[in-house]
Amino acid sequence: MSDLKVITAGGLTGLIAIILMVSAFKLKKDNLTFTCSRYILNTYLYVFLSFLVIAVALLSAEQNKVNYIPSFTHFIGLFLLSLAVLIFTMAVTPNNTSSVIGKHVLWLAFILILSALFYPMFRSFTDNRVIISAIVTTLTLVLILSIFAFARPDLISLTWGPILFTILVTVIIFEFFSMIFLPKLRFNPKSMLYKGIAYFVILLFIFYILYDTKMMTIRAKKCNNNADYINESLHLFLDIFNIFVRILSLQR
Repeated sequence: MSDLKVITAGGLTGLIAIILMVSAFKLKKDNLTFTCSRYILNTYLYVFLSFLVIAVALLSAEQNKVNYIPSFTHFIGLFLLSLAVLIFTMAVTPNNTSSVIGKHVLWLAFILILSALFYPMFRSFTDNRVIISAIVTTLTLVLILSIFAFARPDLISLTWGPILFTILVTVIIFEFFSMIFLPKLRFNPKSMLYKGIAYFVILLFIFYILYDTKMMTIRAKKCNNNADYINESLHLFLDIFNIFVRILSLQR
């Protein structure tokens, strides 16, 4: 059964990768770059591909019975590494073949590091129905938010960006210090601190999905040989991933 899951996820990953090769790229003067055509579709395909890569990594590790439980120091180090790789990934401008390939290598490295960070939590749930329930809840929420963002973009303000980023940085700092000074409360699923942070982060990324979806539609309209589907998809991918992780954490 585990083999079938890995094969299925791997097959889907390969299929989406092939579709993207046809849909998202163009070859001009021997340079491979992104095309502006099908901007929104290609962005969502990259989001889907990101989750498929995580699924393959997690299921492969589970199949090989990898017992990976990082120490607090190791976890923080891996988290900081993921931030560094994310920053480098988004800093690369995909304007020629080498930069496109390099950006994809960095993107893949980031996704795999994120998989390693999530793996202990994934392994802690022995009942797959809990994970499936969290996935369904997350997808339903994302679908509703996306429909709203496309239907009523006038209700989503571009001024949200700096505000949301400030709140996000504040939450990260607060979580970091709470793990150091309030570990018994921070890691206790029944504590008000644990639940409060989870619900607040879900709310934060609900607004982020609305904002990032509107920004995607704006960039799609303005795109002029400067598409970057990795950067575009990473915004939405991280929004969705953070919501999913917090919903899952509330199932403990």
